[in-house]
Amino acid sequence: MTTKIWKSKVKMQNCNSKFRSDLLSRCYNFGLAIIDLTDKFPQKRSTWIIADQVMRSVTSIGKISQRKKHPT
Repeated sequence: MTTKIWKSKVKMQNCNSKFRSDLLSRCYNFGLAIIDLTDKFPQKRSTWIIADQVMRSVTSIGKISQRKKHPT
């Protein structure tokens, strides 16, 4: 009985680890895509403000997901 529980916990940890690495990879790629997108904005003061806020918002997602040690 305990070996079944232990095996299921190991499988769950592997699944969580795979999910976490996939999430971090997606956040990183999303951040890069947004940075590339904002580089294409017109060089005007109004778009600088919007681009700055968008990049800070998007990159904060990656920071939060990296800080979290164990996904729940």
